[in-house]
Amino acid sequence: MDVPLKKKSYIQKYRTEWENDEDFKQWIKPIADSPTKAFCKYCHVEIAAKIYDLRKHRESKKHKAKCELITKNKQIQFTSTPDDGSKNSQKAEGQLALFIAEHTSISNTDHLTDLCKEVFHDSKCAKDIKMHRTKCTQVINQVLAPHFKDTLLKDIGTQKYSIILDESTDVSVSKYMGIIIRYFSLNTNNIVSSFLSLEPIERADARGIVTSLVKCLESQSLPIQNLIGIGTDNASVMTGRNNSQLAVSHASESNLPRNIEFLIRETYNWFSISPKRRDEYKALFQTINCGDEPLKILKVCDTRWLSIEPAVLRILAQWNELKLHFSLAREKCYTAGLLWEMYNDEGNRLYLCFLKSILHDVQIGIKVFEGENIDPVKLLETLMTLLRSVCVRIIIPGAATTDKDFLTIKVEDHLDPVAHLGHLFESHASNSNLSPQAISNIKKRCIDFSVKLVQEIQNRIPSNCEILAKVTLLSPENTLKQIKDPHALVGLARELGFDDQKTDKIVQQWKTIQFIEWETAGDSKINRSKVKYVMPSTSITENLVDSCLNALEKLTAHHSKKNAIFGFETSIFAEIRCIKIPNTRGNVKFMLPHSTAASTGEICLITPDLKKGKKVDHEPTVEHWKDILKEAGVTEVKTVLPLRQLKVEYDQYELKRRLLTQHDFIMVDTRILNHASHLLGKMFFKKHNMLIPIKMNEKANIKKYIDIGLRTAMLRLNEGHTSTILVGHTSMSRDNLKENIMSLIKQLASKYPGGEANIRSISLKLPLSLPLPLYLTLRSSNSIGLPKLAHKRPKHFKILEDELSTIPDSTVRVAPDGTVHLKKQKKMVKSVNEKVLLESEKEDESEGDVNEEE
Repeated sequence: MDVPLKKKSYIQKYRTEWENDEDFKQWIKPIADSPTKAFCKYCHVEIAAKIYDLRKHRESKKHKAKCELITKNKQIQFTSTPDDGSKNSQKAEGQLALFIAEHTSISNTDHLTDLCKEVFHDSKCAKDIKMHRTKCTQVINQVLAPHFKDTLLKDIGTQKYSIILDESTDVSVSKYMGIIIRYFSLNTNNIVSSFLSLEPIERADARGIVTSLVKCLESQSLPIQNLIGIGTDNASVMTGRNNSQLAVSHASESNLPRNIEFLIRETYNWFSISPKRRDEYKALFQTINCGDEPLKILKVCDTRWLSIEPAVLRILAQWNELKLHFSLAREKCYTAGLLWEMYNDEGNRLYLCFLKSILHDVQIGIKVFEGENIDPVKLLETLMTLLRSVCVRIIIPGAATTDKDFLTIKVEDHLDPVAHLGHLFESHASNSNLSPQAISNIKKRCIDFSVKLVQEIQNRIPSNCEILAKVTLLSPENTLKQIKDPHALVGLARELGFDDQKTDKIVQQWKTIQFIEWETAGDSKINRSKVKYVMPSTSITENLVDSCLNALEKLTAHHSKKNAIFGFETSIFAEIRCIKIPNTRGNVKFMLPHSTAASTGEICLITPDLKKGKKVDHEPTVEHWKDILKEAGVTEVKTVLPLRQLKVEYDQYELKRRLLTQHDFIMVDTRILNHASHLLGKMFFKKHNMLIPIKMNEKANIKKYIDIGLRTAMLRLNEGHTSTILVGHTSMSRDNLKENIMSLIKQLASKYPGGEANIRSISLKLPLSLPLPLYLTLRSSNSIGLPKLAHKRPKHFKILEDELSTIPDSTVRVAPDGTVHLKKQKKMVKSVNEKVLLESEKEDESEGDVNEEE
C-alpha cells in the first residue's frame, strides 16, 4: 500500500502589502529582527506573519476593545523630519544660546526671545523661536559644549601643549581651578590659548591641585607626556616640590614653639577689630614716648609664612608698650591674659630676636626669586649667598670654604659649640633674667632650626648647578676680557654635549671676539642717542600702501563686483594717532586729488535764502538753486536745503540726527557757515560727515566748487590722541585711492598740529575692522613741543598797534575781532638804559687804560 506524501510546508514572511490593506494598515507593523512575525500596535503583541492568524487576531475580543478605545481618542502623528521653518528656528535658537553663553546670563533668555518675536514680528523664523532659560541651559550643556569640546580636542590632536593654571580667590564654599591650554592650532596656523576646563578642588594644597589637573587631562584624553610647560602666578615659589617657602615652613614646624605664631597673629587681631583698643594703646604709647605715634601692627598672611618677618619687626620695636597694654587689659579678657603671659616671657622675645636676624636674609632671597626677567645665574648666586649666611652662624670656622663644600657639608657634624646667633639675640640673652639652662635650651632650638633650614636649602639647589655657574663665561663682561682661560669654556662645551670640532670652533670664536668693535661693550642696551626716527612722508611708500590695501581687500573677499577693488561701497578711513594732544580744538581741511563720495552716497547742499523774512516760503529758493545746479551740470547733489527750511523743519534733535544719517556729505555756503553750525549744534560735529564749506555764487563756476567740496576731507581734532579722516571708499579704483592716501601723507607735514614729528601712528581701516598700520614710531614725547593748531587768517587781517596815552610807557594792540592786548614796556626800557649805561662805563674804562699806557 502506498503511503501518501506529506504536504510540504513553507515559511511565510511579512509582506509590506498588508500595510495598504484596509483591514490591517491601522494597526500592523513589521518586526525588525523577526521577518516571520508581525506586530499589533494596538495590543502590543507579536503575531505570526500569516493571513489566517492576522484575520483571527482582528476578530478577537481584545483587539476589538483596543480598537474601540483608540478610535475614540485619536493619536497625534509626529513627523520624523522637520520642515525648513523649524530648521531655521533651531539654528536661531542655537545662535542665541551661544550669544547668551558668551555675553550675558542665562536668566535673560526669557526676555530676549520675547523681544526678538516682538521686534522681528514679520519673520516666521522669529515667531517659531521657543526657548527659555531651561531649554537654553540644555542647549548650552548638551549641544554647544560637546561640539566645541570635540572641535578643540581634534585641533590639538597629538601635539605638544602647555597649561596655564589659576585658582579661584573668592571666599566661597567650593574652590575651583581654571585651566587654559596653549597649543599650535592647525586650523589657524598660529599659537592659540583656549579655555579647557573649570575643575573643582577638594583640597587647596599641592596634592589637590595635581589630582584635579591629572583628572582633567585624563577626561579630555590629553596625554600627560605631551605637556611641556605649566604657567602659574608666582611660579618661582609656587611650583616644584622644592621651593624656598616650604624650606622655612619645614624648618619651623618641629623646632620653634607654636605660641610664637599665635603671639604675632593674635596681637594683630586684638587691635584690628576694636577702634577703642587702638585709641587706648595710642594714648599709652604717646605717654611713654613723649607724644610719638605708634606704628601699626601688621597682619601675617595666611598662605605665606615668610610674611611674618615685617610683623616681627613691629612687635619687637613696641615690646614694652605692648606688654604694659596687655597687663592693663588682662583682667577683663582671657585672650589679653594669654598675650600678657607670652609678652612677660623673655624666651619668646629671644625667639623673635633670632627670627628677625635670620628671616631678613631669607626675605632678601625670596624677593629676588619673585622678580621678573631675573638672570638664572644671579638667582643661583643669591641662593648660595643665603646658604653661606645661614651656615656661618652655626658651623665651626673653616669647616666649609668653597661653594661645593657648602652644598655637601653635613652641618650637624660641624656645629660650633659657641655659635653666635646675632647681636640682638646675644644682647637680650645677657640682659634677661632667664636661667643659663633656659637660654641654652632656646639656643639649641634656634640652632636646630638653622640646621633644618640649611638641609632644606641644600635639597633645593640642583646637583648640576656647576653648569649654570660656567654659563657666566658667556656673559658680555667675561667674553670681552683680554685675558681668558679657554680650558674653562672647553669644560662647558663638553657638559653641553658638543663634539671636538664644534668645541674647537666655539673656543676660537670666544678667544677673538674682543677684537670686534662693539658700540656698547658692557651693556646690551641700544644707544638711543644714535637712533634716527623716520617721518611718515619718507617712510610710507606706494608699495606699502598697496600691501595695506591688499589686506583690506581680504577682509571683504567674500563679495565681488566689477571695477571695484573690494566689491561693495564702504568708507575707508585713515586713523591718525598723535604723540601730544593739541591744546586747541578745531578742524583741519585737506584737499585730495579725487572725490571721496561713493556713487550711492547722498549729498546735501545748504544754501542761503533768496528773501529774508519770518514767514517766507523756502520752495522758491529750492527751485532756484536746483535750476542753477542743473544748468551747471551738477548731478551729485540730491538734496537742496535752504537755511530757513533747516531752521524751521529741523529744530528737534532727532530730526537733526536723521539729517545726519541720511546724507554722506553735507556742504554749506561759506556765507551762512556760522549760522548753519549754530542751528545744527555741537553734537552734530562729533560724526565723520562734518560740514564742508564751499563758495556759492550764481555767476561763478558752481560745478568747479562742488567738485572741490567733494574732494575736501575734514579732520576733526578730538580730545584724545586718535582722529580719523575719510580718504575714499571701496568702489574707487586702486590708483585713485592710493593717490588720495599719498596726498594726505604729504599734507600732514604742514597742516597737522605739531607737524609730522607729532604723529605716533597712521593706519587704514574700514568702519568695523581693525586698523592696519602704515606707520609707527617710538619717538619720545620729550622731543615734541606743545602742538598748536594754526588758524588761517583772512587776507586783510591786520593788527593795529599804538602808544597808550593813559598809561606811560605802554602800547595797545587791537585785532580785527575786537581783542585788545595791553603791553607794558617798563622793564624793556629799563634793561635798555642799563645796557647803554654799561656800554658807557666800558668805554670810560678802556679810555683810562689807554691813558695809563701812554
